[in-house]
Amino acid sequence: FREGAEERKKIWLKSLAWRKSKHIDITVKEKVLNILLYQAEFAKDALMTMLELSLKKNISINADCLHGLLQQQQMVHRDLFLGYVMLKAHEKHTIINRLLKNAIYIENAKVDVGIVKMWELALGWFTCLNDIYTRDLASKGLVNLLKIYPETIFYLIDSFSKVNDEYIQERIWGAINASLILNNNKEKLVEVTQYIYKNFVQPRNFPVNVMIRDYLRNIG
Repeated sequence: FREGAEERKKIWLKSLAWRKSKHIDITVKEKVLNILLYQAEFAKDALMTMLELSLKKNISINADCLHGLLQQQQMVHRDLFLGYVMLKAHEKHTIINRLLKNAIYIENAKVDVGIVKMWELALGWFTCLNDIYTRDLASKGLVNLLKIYPETIFYLIDSFSKVNDEYIQERIWGAINASLILNNNKEKLVEVTQYIYKNFVQPRNFPVNVMIRDYLRNIG
């Protein structure tokens, strides 16, 4: 009976990706989060379900939900969880490669900017993984999305501003630096430079991380 129950739970989680948004309510959200946080044997299944739904607007368990959950966790617990669940996950779960490679190869601004913002949240968390493949492609995906959608730069900065993980900050600022070079958007470059001056230079609040400081210097 236990094996049957376990299989039904996995099937239920997978089925959420096919449901209409109106059928994914707060009760469903609570069940998914309970599985993700407290049922280790199904944590990967729950996370993959959330990633399948990550770019869908107006539902309760998209990338915004996942972002809120992860930023509340202590870094040591978050790294332990993501490091285990996401290690080589791209080899078994097509959603990982879709999120990564579609971000890299999208060529024009035809995607709704709200969806792009959620996309950037998911990729931002991927940059802290110990899976090199996923981490590096996430960085490339961020560069491309920020290049095409420079209006999302400050949203990405603000979203991760309170996340105490230098690796994420390093990758985000590296992606911003590269995107500004590639799109040659002088207006956005001025805005980001002013942000750097106001938040880092003027208050003499320089990051300890040398890579982050180099990215800030290169932009400014």
